[in-house]
Amino acid sequence: MHIPDGFLSPQTYLPLYAAAGIAWFVGMRRVRRR
Repeated sequence: MHIPDGFLSPQTYLPLYAAAGIAWFVGMRRVRRR
């Protein structure tokens, strides 16, 4: 499923990208510790 271009405003997708980046960072740190 694809979200059409321009459907989400930058005020919506920038914080979501930041949250996803933090989640990836934390997840990768936890994987490396094991």
